[in-house]
Amino acid sequence: MRRISILIGSLAGLACGSAHADWEYAKWGMTAEQVAKASGGAVVVLPAAEQVKNDDMKMIRKAEGTLTDGVLKLRVQFAFDTATNGLKMVAYGPIDVSQNEAVKAWLVKRYGPPSQTNKLQRTTTSTWNRPDEIMLMASDGYAASVMQSPAR
Repeated sequence: MRRISILIGSLAGLACGSAHADWEYAKWGMTAEQVAKASGGAVVVLPAAEQVKNDDMKMIRKAEGTLTDGVLKLRVQFAFDTATNGLKMVAYGPIDVSQNEAVKAWLVKRYGPPSQTNKLQRTTTSTWNRPDEIMLMASDGYAASVMQSPAR
């Protein structure tokens, strides 16, 4: 959870663009209820007491769930614009650290090779700029984290 909060903070500037692509069953700008409905039951809208708001980024995490694609199982969280209630960012990662490489392969299959990859100590960061702004962070021994928002 803390890693996702850090990643959300690092991507604040990336989440300001207009919609250019979609994320799986969700479309940028959808409400939490629309995302939950489009997921076919894989996503639930969180009760108000469990929603997490970030005033600096003008986002609130209102929905979460899972995505299964073959053997890959991802935990997914959805952040919405506090002014428009539209989907602004998706954070996801494998449920198990053993699937870190599968997550990267899944991203490459969908979006091609990353536009940039950097390694600092035990953490590798890969980024894509199109069709969305995507950042994959993988640290040795920890489940990877992905943040995705509309491209600017």
